[in-house]
Amino acid sequence: MAEGDCLFSIARRYGTSITALSQANAIGNVDRIRTGDQLWIPSYPTLHVDGKPLLTQPGPFFHQGKLMVPLRATVEACGGSVHWDAETRQVRFTVSGSTVVIGVGESQALRNDRVLALDGKVIIREDRSFVPLESLREMAALPIRYEPDQNRIEIARLPR
Repeated sequence: MAEGDCLFSIARRYGTSITALSQANAIGNVDRIRTGDQLWIPSYPTLHVDGKPLLTQPGPFFHQGKLMVPLRATVEACGGSVHWDAETRQVRFTVSGSTVVIGVGESQALRNDRVLALDGKVIIREDRSFVPLESLREMAALPIRYEPDQNRIEIARLPR
């Protein structure tokens, strides 16, 4: 760590989260970090829409073998809209001509009023909804690919 650095500035600089930095370095108390300390920066997949990086906090990550992506940021970057219903803990989003409703912890969704089995469940991380990449591909009907050798997720917006 350099003079003036804090976990927030380091997380932002490297495209990770404060939580991920803390967990990766077993930091229980941020007041014990000192100038000169060395931190391990966790590597996460990068997310791109139409070739442009989409920086989100927190960003994509692996959870129980599934590549998870932030739902709101991804859908909005693709020209869609998202609504969170805190009472029912459901997300409703519209993108590429489809309207999807899915609940946190659910492994199926409604797309245009038809039940769709998903590759995994919606989870909440740092107050954000995350979905498995494969599930987003099915729900949103968007061209999505993951390039593991580059640790890169590429999403192409559909023409309007």
